[in-house]
Amino acid sequence: MREHDEIVEPPAATDPAPAYADLAGTAPILAGKLARLSPEQLALIFRG
Repeated sequence: MREHDEIVEPPAATDPAPAYADLAGTAPILAGKLARLSPEQLALIFRG
């Protein structure tokens, strides 16, 4: 039995361009979903 499990993080991207390209495609969808939420629901999400 192992004493502790190590968390393996994926390697950081050396070129951020692909990550931003994916974000550019999904940001409008996320913005539309967030726009439909009530202020109380937004507070629950962004308060922590």
